[in-house]
Amino acid sequence: MLADQQYQPWLLFPGDEQVPASQYQAASGKTPLIIILDATWQEAKKMVRRSAWLSGLPRLELSPAAASAYQLRRNQQAGNLCTCEAGITLLGQLGYDGDAEQLQRYFNAFIDTFHADKSGHKKSDSA
Repeated sequence: MLADQQYQPWLLFPGDEQVPASQYQAASGKTPLIIILDATWQEAKKMVRRSAWLSGLPRLELSPAAASAYQLRRNQQAGNLCTCEAGITLLGQLGYDGDAEQLQRYFNAFIDTFHADKSGHKKSDSA
């Protein structure tokens, strides 16, 4: 798909000195193809560094409006989002507001259920 001319591939990853990140700009007649790495930052950096097809893609950087609500990972750095939150932010930035809202509701339900289960409480289905 990366070589298919009908797609406009992007890697959701911060820029650096060699490959700066850009704001998303739609290419006429092309379908956006955005790759989101589901990994810790350390793992994602290794994946990009070791993969020619990932490192050669234009990078797309997010501008999150809020701090992460995901508190399940140890050693989480301030300003970083979990994969689901990155997807929510990305959908919103690309103008897919309804999809972003739907994914946000799913994510909220996941977090609520996780915290209820962890504390030994049952989450009610009335929400």
